[in-house]
Amino acid sequence: MAAEHLDTAVGELLGVDADRAPGRLLEAYVDMSMEHRAVTRLVVSDPATLGYLDLAARVVEWRRRVIALLVGADADLAAQVRAVVAIGGLADCTVMFPDVADADLKVAAVDAALATLHG
Repeated sequence: MAAEHLDTAVGELLGVDADRAPGRLLEAYVDMSMEHRAVTRLVVSDPATLGYLDLAARVVEWRRRVIALLVGADADLAAQVRAVVAIGGLADCTVMFPDVADADLKVAAVDAALATLHG
């Protein structure tokens, strides 16, 4: 998976109106993570791969942009941390539950992420 393709996928995520529908943004994030499970698995299970593939800065920037959409650019630390946990947890779920049907995993993961965001 080329990093440019992931850039495009993240760009599409950024078009989702998180203020009106944070669940839609989280669903889109899960969909992207599932579609690119091989890359997600590498990123989550072997962080050194980020450096090797020159993805580290991109992944951090993608997450910052998605988190800003979820909680706002000026959110307090607690809200930012909840968003980091929610987004990171979504990616982890695509790796930790490889045998769970995508649709079932998506529902459970998004519900958990929303609960985390709303603390």
